[in-house]
Amino acid sequence: MTASSSSPTPAEAALPGQMTRTIVSFLLFVHFFALMVAVASNWSPSPLALRLRRVPFLLEYLQFLDMDQSYIGLFNLHDGLPEDTDAVVEIDLKFRDGTEEHAIYPPAGLWPRQRRQHYARLAETAADLSENQDLQSIVPQAIAAHLAEKASAEGKKIRSGDIRVRRLLLQPIEAVESSLANERDPRSETYFRKLYEAHVLLAGGRVQLLKVEEAQDVAPAASSSEESGQSAGKQGK
Repeated sequence: MTASSSSPTPAEAALPGQMTRTIVSFLLFVHFFALMVAVASNWSPSPLALRLRRVPFLLEYLQFLDMDQSYIGLFNLHDGLPEDTDAVVEIDLKFRDGTEEHAIYPPAGLWPRQRRQHYARLAETAADLSENQDLQSIVPQAIAAHLAEKASAEGKKIRSGDIRVRRLLLQPIEAVESSLANERDPRSETYFRKLYEAHVLLAGGRVQLLKVEEAQDVAPAASSSEESGQSAGKQGK
């Protein structure tokens, strides 16, 4: 009776061995973990999600299976909100040999369209992170470092530069029939809004960014008349 009850049924005998099932379960866990990291790090990533992307072989695995992209990056969903508009990253570099280079992401006319979508997603991520003081320089820093390495491979070194993250806002309907040419142009500078700007510097062999602060973010210096008035007030006391 005991030997008969412990013998496997025909259905159990047809299953793979215990070791094989354990390996398959582990591989499935790794796959779904990588997929979770891809989803979490492609839309408003947290510092933890960004660190998880640096797990060895994880990024290569995601790219090999073409899973390192979000649903929003593949399909254009629009509600007419500012975040639904196009974002661009522009960078101007000056090299020590006197030459200059201007690059924009996504590049105009890039083909195939899938490549342009990847660059558009890169610019969109930079725009989304621009409001986060801790993360806003991550994408611009990576772009500047990439171009610096590319220039170094060509025998050139960066002297200075500027990088900007901008968003192209929607053109108002009434502007289509405006008498002003810049208002009729949907890609006029009038409709661009700057989200982030920094100077590109090369220090210690590494690319560094020095953020450009807006005038409203910097406390105005006291004028000489105000300082003299404050000084006279203190002396009177």
